[in-house]
Amino acid sequence: MNGNLLGILLVFPFWIVVWIIIYLCIFKKINKEKRCSNCTEGRVIGWSHVKHGGLFLPKVEYCVKDKIYHIVGPRFQHIKTISISTPFSDTNTKYETNIISRNNLPQSTYMKIYKNSLASVSESPLAKLYPIGSQVNVYYNHKHPKDAYVDRFEGVSLFLSVLMICLVIVMTGLLLFFIFGPELVLK
Repeated sequence: MNGNLLGILLVFPFWIVVWIIIYLCIFKKINKEKRCSNCTEGRVIGWSHVKHGGLFLPKVEYCVKDKIYHIVGPRFQHIKTISISTPFSDTNTKYETNIISRNNLPQSTYMKIYKNSLASVSESPLAKLYPIGSQVNVYYNHKHPKDAYVDRFEGVSLFLSVLMICLVIVMTGLLLFFIFGPELVLK
């Protein structure tokens, strides 16, 4: 079998996956703050089912042109979590975090979580800021109201952008090598 064909078959699917990740995590967010210029009132109706870096985010319901939409947010660029659990800790989880108020939500957040390793009861630090039923600002794209964010835009992760661009450059180089490079013969 031709080694070049095998190389192409191995690298090309990963190249496609990386481009999909770049689209979803980077290109889709570029200019989102400008696109989502209309503001409406939303209402916290619950919490996300999935933890985002150790946090359950508020699930928000908002209405545009008599149609109801749902969004999870506010989101964070980075969430650094340090969890300290021992069997001798209090069963009520304690948080040290830079999430202090809704007016000054950080783009990147950190949390130090102290909990009991056997049994613990916890309430997200965001639960105090966004209780169920509270009103929030939702900024949406008037052409596509589902394209929205809550309270403030989280931005594009510089680390992820650089990582993905480097990965795409390396994979493109590998693809070009397998396509135009010397013929590799497998024995």
